[in-house]
Amino acid sequence: MRKKLLLLLAFASFAALYSCSDDKDTEIEENGYENPADAASWFYKGTMEVAPVDESGSVYYWENQKMKLVFDDDRKTCNLVMYQANFAEDMPVTLDIVVNGMAVSQTTTGYTITGDNIIPLYYNGRTDSFEPYPKYIMTAISINAAADAISLSLTCGDYPVTFLAPAYEATAGEKDNFGEDFDE
Repeated sequence: MRKKLLLLLAFASFAALYSCSDDKDTEIEENGYENPADAASWFYKGTMEVAPVDESGSVYYWENQKMKLVFDDDRKTCNLVMYQANFAEDMPVTLDIVVNGMAVSQTTTGYTITGDNIIPLYYNGRTDSFEPYPKYIMTAISINAAADAISLSLTCGDYPVTFLAPAYEATAGEKDNFGEDFDE
């Protein structure tokens, strides 16, 4: 009888603990994403389109471009990270680029993010640091972002850039890459 009582007590304790689980875990399992109000970073993967700036008229497409939005704690500003970005067919290298300090406004479906005349930072592997890249000032930045998709337009130097992409589940390494702070 005592064993049955202990077994019943153990079962009741397990049921009580299980019923008090965090709803956030269930939400992540159901929709694959954290609640946008809770997510510190959102990841996207798609095609970046760069309009021509010369007489060739050829649009350049960079497939599988990955981007990340990193929000500050109060959701007033955010940073944009472009992983291995390439803006032209003859561009000799890809760059990890960060655009800091854009303004954030909440919408019913996510956020509108804007910025203008921001000097981006690029990752310099030789010095293992981010350095300013004033040759390609980011202007007319307009981003509509939700946990499941992004629409971005900006001008990088003279290059008009657009990016439309769904969200994707980043790997642990991608989530940790660059951390949260991108100071010069």
